[in-house]
Amino acid sequence: MEKFVSRLQKAFLILLLTALIVGCGKTPSLLSPISTPLPTLTSVVPTPPIAAVHNKMMLVLYPTDRLSKAALYIGDPDGSNLQMLIEVSPDPGSVLISPNGRFVAFFTSGVAEEGALIVWDLVSRETILNMLVPAEISNSFRDAPPIRYLAWSPDSQNLAIAMSRDLYLANIVRQEIKLLVRHREEQYNLAGLVMGAISHPTWTTDGRSIVYDTFSPPDILSASADQYRDIEYVDIATGASKVLLSKARILQQMFTLEKRGLLIQSEDERYFFLYLDTLELQELTTSPSELQCQHLCDARRDARGRSCASIGSERRNCDLLRLKLSDSHTHRVLVEDIGKTPDCQFQSILWSPEGDVLVVTVGCASRADLWSLRISDLQLIQLRSWTGINMALLLSWLN
Repeated sequence: MEKFVSRLQKAFLILLLTALIVGCGKTPSLLSPISTPLPTLTSVVPTPPIAAVHNKMMLVLYPTDRLSKAALYIGDPDGSNLQMLIEVSPDPGSVLISPNGRFVAFFTSGVAEEGALIVWDLVSRETILNMLVPAEISNSFRDAPPIRYLAWSPDSQNLAIAMSRDLYLANIVRQEIKLLVRHREEQYNLAGLVMGAISHPTWTTDGRSIVYDTFSPPDILSASADQYRDIEYVDIATGASKVLLSKARILQQMFTLEKRGLLIQSEDERYFFLYLDTLELQELTTSPSELQCQHLCDARRDARGRSCASIGSERRNCDLLRLKLSDSHTHRVLVEDIGKTPDCQFQSILWSPEGDVLVVTVGCASRADLWSLRISDLQLIQLRSWTGINMALLLSWLN
């Protein structure tokens, strides 16, 4: 494992041989729906404590009374028999399953704490990467906020990692990691050293390049450094980078049956769509009226075609579940339609391996629910309710 030195403090990323702190959770009753508390941390084992992954669901739960930590779980698709595996960072993009469903990568802490970057092989049930990640320290309030963010390559062989303000590339097969793009920083007369950060790495469709946004030091620093960013991409084979759009930032990924890309907002409030297959930028003539919270198509490849589910916003943020079937029929569900209060929203969606069932999580102020939607009859059924939880994110239905 390679070592690297940050600009702020000397930090070595080494392959750890220490044990992972993990735990086995309490098993909920099979009644459906059921309200159940979170399992607690009870054991220490050197490898991922996963006995079997066939027809299991992996998810992250965020407790309301422990906002500094989330936890990774595995359980049955109906939300029963949950087993807590390990505490993870609560930051978005810090836990991710590879496209082939074999690897799970995660940070164990947020940027303010020292933690680890860990990759588990769910098939061999081995820890194939366990690296120390130092806490981030800022000397200036104008520093761009650092993030920890993960992105798997389309072939599940490489992992793009935003950490320690820089962009790294880990080859999972060879178990190697290298610095791909270093963050920018600038010395100013009054503000002193202002550091940037690289964020939101996203792979192009062919897996040859990574798109990201990065701090671009202004000539005169007059506001928060995070407002000055460029959209760039880097060729992973050569390490050469190129600016795609100056003074802009990535808002979110947007996937549909027809296109896969990034929604980008420029400094002058214009919106662009970046196609990840061609790296072509298309300016949107109107502001996006509905930001997509999540979009997921099923994996069927038969005569029936494919179905796509998405979470969007109609009256409030993420209050709409939309299902577009292969026969072009669209089914819509608002959170109010399932008896939820205005403080609730759809949080994540996940297809079964056969593509005939969609599971959905709905989060409220102090509760998260798990629902299933059968494609055959479009019946939405509540499976489980977890108390003391304000968010439940579905990661993978392991086949």
